[in-house]
Amino acid sequence: MKASARNLSAVGITALGLVACSSGGDDDGANLAVGATGKLSLSITDAPVDAVESIVVHFTGVRLKPQNGPAIDIPFVDENGNPVTHVVDMLELTNGTYEDLFLDAEVPAGVYNWIQLEVLADTANGGDSHVMSNGAQYELRIPSSEQNGLRFVSPFTVTADGQTHLLLDWDMRMALIRPPGQDGIFMLRPAFRLIDMTEHGLLTGSVAAELIDAAGCEGDTTIGAGNAVYVYDAADLVGTDGTPLEPGDIGSTSHPAPVATGVVEFDAASGAYGFRVILSPGEYRVAYTCDGDADEVETDDDVVLLLAPDTVAIENGQTASVDFPSVL
Repeated sequence: MKASARNLSAVGITALGLVACSSGGDDDGANLAVGATGKLSLSITDAPVDAVESIVVHFTGVRLKPQNGPAIDIPFVDENGNPVTHVVDMLELTNGTYEDLFLDAEVPAGVYNWIQLEVLADTANGGDSHVMSNGAQYELRIPSSEQNGLRFVSPFTVTADGQTHLLLDWDMRMALIRPPGQDGIFMLRPAFRLIDMTEHGLLTGSVAAELIDAAGCEGDTTIGAGNAVYVYDAADLVGTDGTPLEPGDIGSTSHPAPVATGVVEFDAASGAYGFRVILSPGEYRVAYTCDGDADEVETDDDVVLLLAPDTVAIENGQTASVDFPSVL
């Protein structure tokens, strides 16, 4: 099953064929909320990784873990109840575009501990999840500790008699790695932010052409060329004594790491280079880099970052902007 992606500005929800059932495999206990249910929808979006042409993931369902009860399975099925696979090219989901994994599933209301995406990434099956890089296809694997799914531990609440819509922002710059000594595969890790679609805003902005073409930059704004913005929690860039801290790159342990990233692309309609990032309400700092393709997840501070001087506040339902002129 290949569903079409939609943009953040799109409205309207259509129910899919879904069956939710309890599983006895996790922490059996009392029901989460006896008799109380709510409607849950889950969508997915991506901040793209450099140097690959596609990241095709085969999803078969979702598992949810209530705080006080057994896990709940939501397998993907068609209108006749037959299992289906939801195939998503994650690199198509950028700049505010997202895809619905399921919509309006009726589940117990209350607090949940985690979401697990069930993924087909079988070492014996060459036709499931894969990556295209430099015209070649590579098998996509998930850590053995994750079994058949990728688990995102982040509490959320399903409201009783209400509709809860969550957006899973899966940052492929942080999630996709090449395991040492395993040239034929890529590994996919859980690197995400969970956004409540009733509480979110947009960060947009522009990057001056002079920065794109600066010394040491490739002057190329196609996806994979390395032009990106890194978004930081503003509080992370302030030391305990109040002094400012230098931002780090993805996976940095010596400096604050970004909480989100976004790709910088050329917009033919406006003739400008810009970006869009979905964020939860809060205060952020934003940095630009032209060599994001050189950012190794497991290596500290191997890219040059240009940090915008001001803090930007993201408010619910609003759009905030950060621009990178030729001189900051």
